[in-house]
Amino acid sequence: MVGRTNPGHGPGGAFAMSTTGIALSAVEFEVAWQELGLGRMPYPLVLPTADRPVRERAREALWRRGLWYEGPIAALAEPLGVLASGRTTVDAVGFLGGPVRALSAEDGWYGAVAVAHRAGVWVAAIPPEALVHEIVRVTGDAPAGRGPSLTVPVEELRSGGEHAAELAALLAERRAGGQFGCTATTGSGRRSRARTLVSWFDTPGGRYLLVREDGWVSLAPADRPRMAHRLGEVVTAPELAR
Repeated sequence: MVGRTNPGHGPGGAFAMSTTGIALSAVEFEVAWQELGLGRMPYPLVLPTADRPVRERAREALWRRGLWYEGPIAALAEPLGVLASGRTTVDAVGFLGGPVRALSAEDGWYGAVAVAHRAGVWVAAIPPEALVHEIVRVTGDAPAGRGPSLTVPVEELRSGGEHAAELAALLAERRAGGQFGCTATTGSGRRSRARTLVSWFDTPGGRYLLVREDGWVSLAPADRPRMAHRLGEVVTAPELAR
């Protein structure tokens, strides 16, 4: 499979994916996207624009790698097309040894995931039902943290109560973390952004999931399966289907 790689823990050693995909430089990604006429890059995959000589060199590099034949080959065109116009998308921004931005998308038939990091952009086709699991996989493996779950009103945290101090102490120990967002095309054809905010962070004691929804904040120890379950609930929420 020419031009493909399985990054394992990623070229930067920060993220992990299970699917064999294609590793691109940021400029190669930009060139392929523009050649396919996909319009604006979706959040959070917006990358700096390179000048013409740099883009020409990137086009030649894609050709040498077998990823270009009178334009990007299907191995690139199909996943990039899904990322541009997916019915449901999940975006992620975070810090895992360096800034990481990722997007997964599905259109009902196909799925795709892309991860932008300091070494470039990694792109792969995925089953549409793997939309959530593949974006959560970007966060890498970490054990669930310790302690019970808690759910408190946002106003209680703002007032500086007991739980606010507990949360502040945990956040002070974080060494990695990020946030997910979900967007979908509703039955009426408009794009709808989920109001639920799903964040995660790693501490020396393990990983935690922080969810803000309807005026409440929930904190819970979480591993990847638990993160995927909670994020899946957001993706399938009625507010994204109306």
